Amino acid sequence: MRDLLFTGLFLAMALMALRHAHLGMMLWVWSALFPPNEFLFGFGQGIPFNKIAVACTVLALLFDKRRNLTFDALLIWLLLFLGEVSLSFYTAATPPGWGGEIYERLVKIVMAVLFIRFTVVDRLRLHSILIGVCLAVGSGAVDEGLKFIISAGGHHVKGPASWGDENITAAIILMAMPIIFYLYKCSVNKIVRIGVMSTFIICIVAVIGTYSRGGFVGLFIFYAMSLKSSKNKVVLVVASLVLIGVGLELLPESWFERIHSTTDAAQDYSFLGRVIQWKVLTLIALDHPFLGGGILCNGVPQIWQVYSARLASELTFISTPPPTTPYASHSIYFQVLGENGFTGLFLFLIVFGMGFHLISDIKKRANTDSSLAWSGELVSSIRMSIVLFLITGAALPIPYLEIPYIFIGILSAVRNIQVTESKKLLKRGRQAGLSAVKGDPSLRISGKDAQTT
Repeated sequence: MRDLLFTGLFLAMALMALRHAHLGMMLWVWSALFPPNEFLFGFGQGIPFNKIAVACTVLALLFDKRRNLTFDALLIWLLLFLGEVSLSFYTAATPPGWGGEIYERLVKIVMAVLFIRFTVVDRLRLHSILIGVCLAVGSGAVDEGLKFIISAGGHHVKGPASWGDENITAAIILMAMPIIFYLYKCSVNKIVRIGVMSTFIICIVAVIGTYSRGGFVGLFIFYAMSLKSSKNKVVLVVASLVLIGVGLELLPESWFERIHSTTDAAQDYSFLGRVIQWKVLTLIALDHPFLGGGILCNGVPQIWQVYSARLASELTFISTPPPTTPYASHSIYFQVLGENGFTGLFLFLIVFGMGFHLISDIKKRANTDSSLAWSGELVSSIRMSIVLFLITGAALPIPYLEIPYIFIGILSAVRNIQVTESKKLLKRGRQAGLSAVKGDPSLRISGKDAQTT
């Protein structure tokens, strides 16, 4: 029954998406971040919901008269990064097809970014994409967060299987939280505001419930950035103290033991195991500086054995135990470095560096035009999300996670909307000026005056 009901609703939304490309894009983003197949138990598990959303978006875009098939520097750098990863993937010494699923995921992500730029041409369409992101992440966070609350801290939050482990789940929720709060500030309806704020609070609970040390650090960074930019610092401090007080009473002892181990990194074997992976990936990059070793190269047993054996005499400035078995990279920077070389890491950093540059440019324009003030608020939230990605990602294997790249596409769309709105405003100003001249005889220039002029 669940499969039949959901499939019917999804197909109805897909039919609407055929008429409106931005609704297709919203459905695309939502089904990519929160795959419905994981929550169905019958025939629905085999239905490619995300592919249906993509197909509807592509078809709708073909007939969308308002589409904007242009690129900017940010998207060009993103395409260069994809090109470098592609070259590395197809020339790597890894077994055929090794890392293919991750590579296809990156291709789909970049495709989604381009379509966000093509379809999002105004604020309404832009907000539909933001709602899609927040519905996807918020659904998973609320589901797990409520279980954590009901069990009085006994439930261990992990999120949907497609998100990964609890550490990645915490990072995903953290990155969505600034956007959820932005939507709260934009909402006018009281019921909607209550719902959005409730979701935001449960997201905080869900991050805590992951028992993730990186999530705890990210939550602290999010609080610090929010406090710095907040106009109601006293209210924020009081609210946070209340939440901390409640948390201290309800959280189990095992949570405090887990978080306390963050300060004992030198004695934590899991941390030292990550250092081993970082060393191996660095050695691979030094041997293959331009293209790296390919996606998940450090997971290939033969490659791992060769490079882990070299750790006894190389990169010994940090003492680590003898390597035992390959693990995930646990760092977006070292993973990109080892898999795609120094060239790949450079392009990866350039993409997000260009993102920060675009944010500054958008905020400057927003500060000079009150009608664009919303765009300054939005990109400030996106900046916070990207900062959280770059910080929490330093200890997580998530360089190809969808959300930060979706934000890159949104930044590109916001800049284009700003330019379009400014042109419209200038055009209306000129038309108003011409109308004033025609309506007021004293502003007209006679033929004699024109000749004199």
